[in-house]
Amino acid sequence: MKEAFGFIERGDVVKEILFHYSEFKGDLETLQPGDDVKFTIKDRNGQQNVIYGHKAKEKEAEDGIIANDDCGVKLTIAFQAKDVEGSTSPQIGDKVEFSISDKQRPGQQIATCVALLGRNSNSKRLLGYVATLKDNFGFIETANHDKEIFFHYSEFSGDVDSLELGDMVEYSLSKGKGNKVSAEKVNKTHSVNGLTEEADPTIYSGKVIRPLRNVDPTQTEYQGMIAIVEEGDMKGEVYPFGIVGMANKGDCLQKGESVKFQLCVLGQNAQTVAYNITLLRRATVKCVKDQFGFINSEVGDSKKLVFHVKEVQDGIELQAGDEVEFSVILNQCTGKCSAYNVWRVCEGPKAVAAP
Repeated sequence: MKEAFGFIERGDVVKEILFHYSEFKGDLETLQPGDDVKFTIKDRNGQQNVIYGHKAKEKEAEDGIIANDDCGVKLTIAFQAKDVEGSTSPQIGDKVEFSISDKQRPGQQIATCVALLGRNSNSKRLLGYVATLKDNFGFIETANHDKEIFFHYSEFSGDVDSLELGDMVEYSLSKGKGNKVSAEKVNKTHSVNGLTEEADPTIYSGKVIRPLRNVDPTQTEYQGMIAIVEEGDMKGEVYPFGIVGMANKGDCLQKGESVKFQLCVLGQNAQTVAYNITLLRRATVKCVKDQFGFINSEVGDSKKLVFHVKEVQDGIELQAGDEVEFSVILNQCTGKCSAYNVWRVCEGPKAVAAP
Protein backbone atom coordinates (compact mmCIF):
# COMPACT_ATOMS: atom_id res chain seq x y z
CA MET A 1 0.00 0.00 0.00
CA LYS A 2 1.35 3.42 -1.02
CA GLU A 3 0.36 7.02 -0.23
CA ALA A 4 -2.51 7.14 -2.73
CA PHE A 5 -2.87 3.66 -4.17
CA GLY A 6 -2.39 -0.03 -3.47
CA PHE A 7 -2.58 -3.46 -5.04
CA ILE A 8 -5.12 -6.24 -4.56
CA GLU A 9 -4.10 -9.88 -5.05
CA ARG A 10 -6.97 -11.72 -6.67
CA GLY A 11 -8.26 -14.89 -5.04
CA ASP A 12 -9.16 -16.72 -8.25
CA VAL A 13 -5.82 -16.27 -10.03
CA VAL A 14 -2.34 -15.18 -8.93
CA LYS A 15 -2.55 -11.59 -10.16
CA GLU A 16 -2.29 -8.12 -8.66
CA ILE A 17 -4.63 -5.27 -9.63
CA LEU A 18 -4.05 -1.57 -8.98
CA PHE A 19 -6.62 0.44 -7.02
CA HIS A 20 -6.74 4.11 -6.01
CA TYR A 21 -7.74 4.87 -2.42
CA SER A 22 -10.64 6.98 -3.68
CA GLU A 23 -12.26 3.72 -4.90
CA PHE A 24 -12.33 2.18 -1.40
CA LYS A 25 -15.74 2.40 0.24
CA GLY A 26 -15.10 2.43 3.96
CA ASP A 27 -12.62 3.64 6.57
CA LEU A 28 -9.25 3.58 4.84
CA GLU A 29 -7.42 3.57 8.19
CA THR A 30 -8.77 0.07 8.88
CA LEU A 31 -7.39 -1.37 5.64
CA GLN A 32 -4.29 -3.50 6.21
CA PRO A 33 -2.10 -5.74 3.97
CA GLY A 34 -3.69 -9.20 3.91
CA ASP A 35 -7.30 -8.02 4.40
CA ASP A 36 -9.98 -9.70 2.26
CA VAL A 37 -11.84 -7.27 0.00
CA LYS A 38 -14.60 -7.41 -2.60
CA PHE A 39 -14.21 -5.31 -5.73
CA THR A 40 -15.32 -4.57 -9.29
CA ILE A 41 -12.88 -4.51 -12.24
CA LYS A 42 -12.90 -2.17 -15.22
CA ASP A 43 -10.50 -2.01 -18.18
CA ARG A 44 -8.84 1.38 -18.63
CA ASN A 45 -6.43 1.88 -21.53
CA GLY A 46 -5.91 -1.86 -21.77
CA GLN A 47 -5.17 -2.25 -18.05
CA GLN A 48 -7.42 -3.65 -15.35
CA ASN A 49 -8.22 -1.33 -12.42
CA VAL A 50 -10.46 -1.58 -9.39
CA ILE A 51 -13.35 0.92 -9.64
CA TYR A 52 -15.26 -0.12 -6.52
CA GLY A 53 -14.01 -1.96 -3.48
CA HIS A 54 -14.94 -2.62 0.11
CA LYS A 55 -13.65 -4.77 2.94
CA ALA A 56 -15.14 -8.26 3.02
CA LYS A 57 -15.85 -10.46 5.98
CA GLU A 58 -12.93 -12.59 7.04
CA LYS A 59 -12.96 -16.20 5.91
CA GLU A 60 -13.75 -18.48 8.79
CA ALA A 61 -10.63 -19.99 10.28
CA GLU A 62 -10.64 -23.45 11.79
CA ASP A 63 -11.81 -24.19 15.35
CA GLY A 64 -9.49 -26.19 17.56
CA ILE A 65 -8.84 -28.06 20.81
CA ILE A 66 -6.48 -27.07 23.62
CA ALA A 67 -4.77 -29.68 25.80
CA ASN A 68 -4.52 -28.47 29.40
CA ASP A 69 -2.80 -29.94 32.46
CA ASP A 70 -4.81 -28.99 35.57
CA CYS A 71 -3.01 -30.13 38.76
CA GLY A 72 -1.78 -33.29 37.03
CA VAL A 73 -5.11 -34.02 35.38
CA LYS A 74 -4.91 -33.82 31.58
CA LEU A 75 -7.97 -32.20 30.07
CA THR A 76 -9.00 -30.91 26.66
CA ILE A 77 -11.18 -27.92 25.89
CA ALA A 78 -12.50 -26.67 22.56
CA PHE A 79 -12.18 -23.14 21.21
CA GLN A 80 -13.67 -21.28 18.27
CA ALA A 81 -11.68 -19.27 15.75
CA LYS A 82 -13.62 -16.11 16.61
CA ASP A 83 -12.27 -16.31 20.18
CA VAL A 84 -8.61 -16.12 19.09
CA GLU A 85 -7.02 -12.76 19.89
CA GLY A 86 -4.65 -11.09 17.47
CA SER A 87 -4.17 -11.68 13.75
CA THR A 88 -2.25 -14.97 13.97
CA SER A 89 -3.97 -18.31 14.56
CA PRO A 90 -2.30 -20.83 16.88
CA GLN A 91 -0.85 -23.98 15.31
CA ILE A 92 -0.48 -27.48 16.70
CA GLY A 93 2.02 -27.50 19.56
CA ASP A 94 1.86 -23.74 20.23
CA LYS A 95 1.61 -22.46 23.81
CA VAL A 96 -1.50 -20.38 24.55
CA GLU A 97 -3.32 -18.78 27.45
CA PHE A 98 -7.09 -18.64 27.64
CA SER A 99 -10.17 -18.07 29.75
CA ILE A 100 -12.95 -20.61 30.35
CA SER A 101 -16.58 -19.81 29.70
CA ASP A 102 -19.87 -21.69 29.68
CA LYS A 103 -22.04 -18.73 28.62
CA GLN A 104 -22.64 -19.94 25.07
CA ARG A 105 -23.75 -23.42 26.05
CA PRO A 106 -24.70 -23.89 29.73
CA GLY A 107 -22.95 -26.92 31.15
CA GLN A 108 -20.42 -27.07 28.32
CA GLN A 109 -17.18 -25.17 28.82
CA ILE A 110 -15.22 -23.60 25.95
CA ALA A 111 -11.99 -21.63 25.83
CA THR A 112 -12.26 -17.90 25.10
CA CYS A 113 -9.79 -15.01 24.81
CA VAL A 114 -7.23 -17.45 23.35
CA ALA A 115 -3.87 -15.65 23.07
CA LEU A 116 -0.69 -17.03 21.53
CA LEU A 117 2.23 -17.09 23.99
CA GLY A 118 4.84 -18.93 21.97
CA ARG A 119 5.30 -20.99 18.86
CA ASN A 120 6.12 -24.69 18.93
CA SER A 121 9.92 -24.80 19.05
CA ASN A 122 9.82 -28.03 17.04
CA SER A 123 7.95 -26.44 14.13
CA LYS A 124 9.57 -27.05 10.75
CA ARG A 125 12.13 -24.43 9.70
CA LEU A 126 12.47 -23.61 6.01
CA LEU A 127 15.14 -21.89 3.94
CA GLY A 128 14.51 -19.17 1.40
CA TYR A 129 15.90 -16.00 -0.18
CA VAL A 130 14.72 -12.41 0.13
CA ALA A 131 13.04 -11.62 -3.20
CA THR A 132 11.19 -8.36 -2.56
CA LEU A 133 11.48 -5.57 0.02
CA LYS A 134 8.66 -3.02 0.37
CA ASP A 135 7.89 -0.31 2.96
CA ASN A 136 6.96 -2.65 5.83
CA PHE A 137 6.80 -6.12 4.30
CA GLY A 138 8.54 -8.32 1.78
CA PHE A 139 8.49 -11.67 0.00
CA ILE A 140 10.76 -14.70 0.34
CA GLU A 141 11.68 -16.93 -2.60
CA THR A 142 11.27 -20.54 -1.49
CA ALA A 143 14.12 -23.05 -1.47
CA ASN A 144 12.80 -24.48 -4.75
CA HIS A 145 12.94 -20.98 -6.28
CA ASP A 146 9.47 -21.31 -7.80
CA LYS A 147 7.19 -19.46 -5.32
CA GLU A 148 7.20 -16.47 -3.00
CA ILE A 149 5.98 -16.19 0.62
CA PHE A 150 4.79 -12.98 2.28
CA PHE A 151 6.41 -11.78 5.51
CA HIS A 152 5.91 -8.67 7.64
CA TYR A 153 8.97 -6.87 8.96
CA SER A 154 7.71 -7.38 12.52
CA GLU A 155 8.48 -11.10 12.02
CA PHE A 156 12.15 -10.46 11.21
CA SER A 157 14.65 -11.06 14.00
CA GLY A 158 17.27 -8.37 13.59
CA ASP A 159 17.76 -5.02 11.88
CA VAL A 160 15.44 -4.82 8.88
CA ASP A 161 17.72 -2.24 7.28
CA SER A 162 20.41 -4.92 7.06
CA LEU A 163 18.21 -7.08 4.81
CA GLU A 164 19.24 -7.17 1.16
CA LEU A 165 17.78 -8.85 -1.91
CA GLY A 166 19.11 -12.39 -2.24
CA ASP A 167 19.91 -12.82 1.47
CA MET A 168 19.36 -16.37 2.66
CA VAL A 169 16.84 -16.57 5.51
CA GLU A 170 15.28 -19.20 7.72
CA TYR A 171 11.58 -19.07 8.55
CA SER A 172 8.49 -20.97 9.65
CA LEU A 173 5.10 -21.01 7.95
CA SER A 174 2.07 -19.63 9.72
CA LYS A 175 -1.64 -19.34 8.96
CA GLY A 176 -3.28 -16.08 9.93
CA LYS A 177 -6.93 -15.13 9.98
CA GLY A 178 -8.55 -16.10 6.71
CA ASN A 179 -6.11 -19.07 6.51
CA LYS A 180 -3.53 -16.92 4.69
CA VAL A 181 -0.05 -18.47 4.72
CA SER A 182 2.89 -16.22 5.59
CA ALA A 183 6.42 -16.50 6.96
CA GLU A 184 7.17 -15.88 10.62
CA LYS A 185 10.26 -15.95 12.86
CA VAL A 186 12.40 -14.87 9.92
CA ASN A 187 16.14 -14.58 10.47
CA LYS A 188 19.27 -14.48 8.33
CA THR A 189 21.25 -17.69 7.98
CA HIS A 190 24.42 -18.77 6.22
CA SER A 191 24.17 -22.49 7.01
CA VAL A 192 23.76 -23.65 3.41
CA ASN A 193 24.86 -22.15 0.14
CA GLY A 194 21.77 -23.36 -1.73
CA LEU A 195 23.71 -24.94 -4.60
CA THR A 196 23.50 -28.66 -5.24
CA GLU A 197 26.07 -28.40 -8.02
CA GLU A 198 28.60 -25.92 -9.38
CA ALA A 199 27.42 -23.64 -12.18
CA ASP A 200 28.30 -24.84 -15.69
CA PRO A 201 31.16 -22.61 -16.93
CA THR A 202 29.54 -22.26 -20.38
CA ILE A 203 28.14 -18.76 -20.96
CA TYR A 204 24.97 -18.56 -23.05
CA SER A 205 23.25 -15.69 -24.83
CA GLY A 206 19.56 -15.43 -24.11
CA LYS A 207 16.43 -13.30 -24.18
CA VAL A 208 14.03 -12.71 -21.30
CA ILE A 209 10.62 -14.07 -22.31
CA ARG A 210 9.05 -13.55 -18.88
CA PRO A 211 10.34 -11.31 -16.04
CA LEU A 212 10.10 -12.01 -12.33
CA ARG A 213 6.70 -11.38 -10.79
CA ASN A 214 8.00 -8.42 -8.75
CA VAL A 215 8.75 -6.68 -12.06
CA ASP A 216 5.37 -7.59 -13.60
CA PRO A 217 2.84 -8.13 -10.74
CA THR A 218 0.08 -8.97 -13.27
CA GLN A 219 1.60 -12.34 -14.21
CA THR A 220 0.54 -15.53 -12.44
CA GLU A 221 3.94 -17.24 -12.10
CA TYR A 222 6.67 -16.05 -9.76
CA GLN A 223 9.64 -17.30 -11.80
CA GLY A 224 11.02 -15.53 -14.84
CA MET A 225 12.01 -17.40 -18.02
CA ILE A 226 14.98 -17.02 -20.38
CA ALA A 227 15.35 -18.60 -23.83
CA ILE A 228 18.72 -19.40 -25.43
CA VAL A 229 19.06 -17.42 -28.69
CA GLU A 230 22.51 -18.35 -30.01
CA GLU A 231 22.85 -20.87 -32.80
CA GLY A 232 23.41 -24.48 -31.81
CA ASP A 233 21.67 -27.56 -30.44
CA MET A 234 20.32 -25.64 -27.43
CA LYS A 235 18.78 -22.73 -29.34
CA GLY A 236 15.21 -22.13 -28.20
CA GLU A 237 15.57 -24.02 -24.91
CA VAL A 238 13.93 -22.18 -22.01
CA TYR A 239 15.14 -22.00 -18.41
CA PRO A 240 13.51 -20.47 -15.31
CA PHE A 241 15.21 -18.02 -12.98
CA GLY A 242 14.59 -16.42 -9.60
CA ILE A 243 16.23 -13.75 -7.48
CA VAL A 244 19.15 -16.09 -6.70
CA GLY A 245 20.00 -16.32 -10.41
CA MET A 246 20.55 -12.59 -10.79
CA ALA A 247 24.20 -11.47 -10.79
CA ASN A 248 22.92 -8.09 -9.55
CA LYS A 249 19.93 -8.78 -7.31
CA GLY A 250 18.56 -5.26 -7.79
CA ASP A 251 18.57 -5.41 -11.59
CA CYS A 252 15.22 -4.97 -13.32
CA LEU A 253 15.05 -7.52 -16.15
CA GLN A 254 12.31 -6.73 -18.67
CA LYS A 255 10.64 -8.98 -21.24
CA GLY A 256 12.57 -9.00 -24.52
CA GLU A 257 15.92 -7.91 -23.09
CA SER A 258 19.14 -9.71 -24.03
CA VAL A 259 21.25 -11.34 -21.33
CA LYS A 260 24.29 -13.52 -20.74
CA PHE A 261 23.93 -16.40 -18.26
CA GLN A 262 25.12 -19.79 -17.07
CA LEU A 263 23.18 -22.90 -16.09
CA CYS A 264 23.13 -24.34 -12.61
CA VAL A 265 21.22 -26.99 -10.63
CA LEU A 266 19.49 -25.34 -7.67
CA GLY A 267 16.94 -26.13 -5.00
CA GLN A 268 15.62 -29.18 -3.24
CA ASN A 269 14.04 -30.37 -6.49
CA ALA A 270 17.38 -30.12 -8.38
CA GLN A 271 15.95 -27.86 -11.08
CA THR A 272 18.23 -26.58 -13.85
CA VAL A 273 17.91 -22.79 -13.85
CA ALA A 274 19.51 -19.72 -15.42
CA TYR A 275 22.23 -18.40 -13.10
CA ASN A 276 24.66 -15.49 -12.87
CA ILE A 277 22.43 -13.52 -15.26
CA THR A 278 24.02 -10.27 -16.43
CA LEU A 279 22.63 -7.46 -18.51
CA LEU A 280 24.18 -4.26 -19.84
CA ARG A 281 22.04 -1.93 -21.91
CA ARG A 282 23.13 0.64 -24.50
CA ALA A 283 21.14 3.72 -25.55
CA THR A 284 21.43 7.50 -26.09
CA VAL A 285 20.96 10.32 -23.61
CA LYS A 286 17.75 12.28 -24.17
CA CYS A 287 18.54 15.21 -21.91
CA VAL A 288 20.32 16.26 -18.71
CA LYS A 289 18.91 18.86 -16.34
CA ASP A 290 20.43 19.82 -12.98
CA GLN A 291 21.07 16.60 -11.02
CA PHE A 292 19.02 14.25 -13.22
CA GLY A 293 18.95 13.06 -16.79
CA PHE A 294 16.93 10.77 -19.05
CA ILE A 295 18.01 7.94 -21.35
CA ASN A 296 16.06 6.90 -24.44
CA SER A 297 15.26 3.40 -23.21
CA GLU A 298 11.91 1.61 -23.08
CA VAL A 299 11.46 0.01 -19.66
CA GLY A 300 7.95 -1.15 -18.84
CA ASP A 301 5.42 1.48 -19.94
CA SER A 302 7.96 4.30 -20.05
CA LYS A 303 9.91 5.39 -23.14
CA LYS A 304 12.68 7.01 -21.08
CA LEU A 305 14.70 6.07 -18.02
CA VAL A 306 15.79 8.50 -15.31
CA PHE A 307 19.29 8.56 -13.79
CA HIS A 308 21.08 10.70 -11.21
CA VAL A 309 24.29 12.40 -12.37
CA LYS A 310 26.20 10.75 -9.50
CA GLU A 311 25.67 7.43 -11.35
CA VAL A 312 27.75 8.68 -14.32
CA GLN A 313 31.20 7.08 -14.13
CA ASP A 314 34.57 8.88 -14.40
CA GLY A 315 32.98 12.25 -13.57
CA ILE A 316 31.96 12.88 -17.18
CA GLU A 317 29.28 15.50 -17.90
CA LEU A 318 26.86 13.85 -20.29
CA GLN A 319 25.16 15.72 -23.10
CA ALA A 320 22.06 14.96 -25.14
CA GLY A 321 22.93 12.45 -27.88
CA ASP A 322 25.79 10.75 -26.02
CA GLU A 323 25.72 6.95 -26.28
CA VAL A 324 25.89 5.22 -22.91
CA GLU A 325 25.95 1.76 -21.39
CA PHE A 326 24.08 1.29 -18.11
CA SER A 327 22.32 -1.09 -15.75
CA VAL A 328 18.76 -0.77 -14.46
CA ILE A 329 17.61 -1.15 -10.87
CA LEU A 330 14.07 -1.57 -9.56
CA ASN A 331 13.07 0.56 -6.57
CA GLN A 332 11.26 -2.03 -4.45
CA CYS A 333 9.19 0.59 -2.61
CA THR A 334 7.98 2.67 -5.57
CA GLY A 335 7.98 -0.08 -8.20
CA LYS A 336 9.84 2.25 -10.61
CA CYS A 337 13.09 1.57 -12.46
CA SER A 338 16.09 3.88 -12.86
CA ALA A 339 19.52 3.69 -14.51
CA TYR A 340 22.75 3.33 -12.57
CA ASN A 341 26.43 2.61 -13.32
CA VAL A 342 26.21 4.80 -16.45
CA TRP A 343 29.23 4.81 -18.79
CA ARG A 344 29.68 6.99 -21.86
CA VAL A 345 30.56 4.84 -24.87
CA CYS A 346 30.89 7.67 -27.40
CA GLU A 347 30.02 11.33 -27.65
CA GLY A 348 26.94 12.45 -29.50
CA PRO A 349 26.95 14.99 -32.34
CA LYS A 350 28.00 18.45 -31.23
CA ALA A 351 25.46 21.23 -31.57
CA VAL A 352 26.51 23.69 -34.27
CA ALA A 353 26.30 27.32 -33.18
CA ALA A 354 24.09 29.51 -35.37
CA PRO A 355 26.06 32.01 -37.49
